Amino acid sequence: MSLVEEWKQDFLDLWLNIRFETLKNLRQKRLIIVAIIALGLPILFYIIPVLSGNDLPENSQEFLTDIMSFTNLIIVLNAIFLGGDAINSEKYNKTALLIYPLPQRRTAIFMGKFMAQLLTSWTVIAIFYGTSSVIISIAYRFDSLSSEIIKSILFAFVYMTALMSLAFFLSSLVNNPASSMMFTFFIVFMLLPITSMILAGIDYNTSWILTNYSSIITDVFRFSSSSFGPPNITSESINFNKGVNLCLIYSLIFTAFSWYYSMKQEV
Repeated sequence: MSLVEEWKQDFLDLWLNIRFETLKNLRQKRLIIVAIIALGLPILFYIIPVLSGNDLPENSQEFLTDIMSFTNLIIVLNAIFLGGDAINSEKYNKTALLIYPLPQRRTAIFMGKFMAQLLTSWTVIAIFYGTSSVIISIAYRFDSLSSEIIKSILFAFVYMTALMSLAFFLSSLVNNPASSMMFTFFIVFMLLPITSMILAGIDYNTSWILTNYSSIITDVFRFSSSSFGPPNITSESINFNKGVNLCLIYSLIFTAFSWYYSMKQEV
């Protein structure tokens, strides 16, 4: 087989694995669950004040910021449900005996899993932002939507990639799927934020801690908002460009390590 034919086969295997993992998400109803949450949260923000007779915020950006404060929750749920057991579940459920001996590279299987879960997560985030935009257009005007929402969703995609890489790394490192999902939640919501607060208390630089940058999702709207999840340590060093670069570095490192440990697994 020539090199070109091998590449074509690898791309075909990659596509088949992406399709298989996406269909598995649908069959296990994981995609449906996170999509319902992403669709329902913005609607609740609009329906509850209307039904209770309370006024909506006067400023559309302030209202949008309040909705976007739950983006971190959507991202973490995606990382836990879609990436937290992506690798170790195959060995735990004995399904690795079915897929790993197939005549395809393990790298194609790994990348198919990662890209499927990442694309699924991006789709859920897009649903969340799309629904939020529709709500804002109904409650205010369509032209009240600012260009900052594009900046916000782009950072949400990059931040999602970093957390998905972390979830895959833990899934490849820990044998039990439930444990790796729990560790993902613990690290994102507790370990990193607590570490950040302790280091900030002694005036130590915390700009390398990933979770500090989740606030950028709402900060781009120029309104301060308490996001759902861990507290964020704000400083001048926490900015959009540095956040994107840090997320990409985290993504490359954790993806590389998770690939390495996945290749070493025995079935």
